[in-house]
Amino acid sequence: MHMRLLGHPGRATGLIRFLDYVKSKPDVWVCKRIEIAQHWLKTHPFKEVA
Repeated sequence: MHMRLLGHPGRATGLIRFLDYVKSKPDVWVCKRIEIAQHWLKTHPFKEVA
């Protein structure tokens, strides 16, 4: 969710509804950017090419 999309007071209700919807799903991972980066590094480690 980017600031340009949801960083306005008038869009707060939409954000709340979206988060409620996401929380209602059993297999959804709500995370921070750093958690995405850590997951990516763990799942797809860098392999140096000669």
